[in-house]
Order: sequence, then C-alpha cells, then structure tokens
Amino acid sequence: MNRAARLALHWAAAAALVAAAWGLHAITPPGMIAAEPFRVDARIGEPAEGRNLRVTVNGVHAASKVTEPERGWYAEGRWVVVEFEAEATESEREAYLSVMRLRIGDRTYRASERPGLGFGPPARLSVGLPRQISAAFELPENAGGIAELGIAYGAIGDERADSLVVMPIDLDALEVQPEVELAPPGWAE
Repeated sequence: MNRAARLALHWAAAAALVAAAWGLHAITPPGMIAAEPFRVDARIGEPAEGRNLRVTVNGVHAASKVTEPERGWYAEGRWVVVEFEAEATESEREAYLSVMRLRIGDRTYRASERPGLGFGPPARLSVGLPRQISAAFELPENAGGIAELGIAYGAIGDERADSLVVMPIDLDALEVQPEVELAPPGWAE
C-alpha cells in the first residue's frame, strides 16, 4: 500500500470515529450526560468563577414578607432572598442563568417566578457586564439547618451544567426581617 492510500485510510478512519462519537452523543439520553457538575465554592462578597460564569453573592436575607415597590407587588411567607451579581466570562452564546436553586437536605427549591418578582431564571448574561439579581426562595415554615445555594448557566430549558457555583447558608443563623425589598433587575454598579 502506498503512502497516499495509507493517508486516505487514516483520514477515513478518523472521520468514522468522529461520526460515531457524534452519533453516540446524539442518542445518549440527557440524564446520562454530566451527572455531576464541577462544584465551585462561593463566599459572600467574593467572586466565584466556573466555566463562562462569574458570580458574587452580595447578601442573604430571611424575611416574612418580600416586596417589589416598582410594581406594588408583595408576598408573605417564609422567604430567603439572595442578592448577587452574575456575568459571562467567555461567551454570550447560550449564556443564561438556567439554575437558581436552594437545596435543603433532599428537597430542592427553585427561585420564585411568581408574577411581579423582579427576576427568576432564565436571566441573560453578558461578558464583562455583571447583572444585579435578587433571587427569592419561598420555603416551608419549618425549613431550617444548612441549605446549599446553587447557581449555574446553560441553554434555556437545559439544567445540565458543567460547573455549579455553590454556597452553604445556615438558615437558623439568619435573622428574620419583617420585610425585604427586592432590588430591581439591572446592571451592577
């Protein structure tokens, strides 16, 4: 076999392997991909950076009432409000906050998307322009202990993530305020 034939055979084999990998990826059920994302630990006031995501948690509050004065909206109950800034770091393509959750034991609570709330997922991210976000989580009255905040980005409707910004929150240590005003969504200062 001459050199040109061997080279053509190698290229054909490589193309077949690429096609097989693409086909395998296309038929793999979503639950089989990226079962556990890479965890990035966060602390209040310090930036935490995952792949194409930088998050800075600025505050965590517990309240018995949340309000959004611009719309005249409020809700009473047991609320945890997380104020943070988020931005894409590399690309704006499919850069949405698709996951904002609070996990307490084996229960997961998503950021509220009630009508009138300033922000709920998905939130579009930009490179170099952090967004100011208030995520409000409505919890049962008896919720306590250590909760885990989780924030990740991805395509709309796809909660798989290769990195997840996480921060523990001691719910029992939070002083319950009578009212917390949600910051309007916008660009961070």
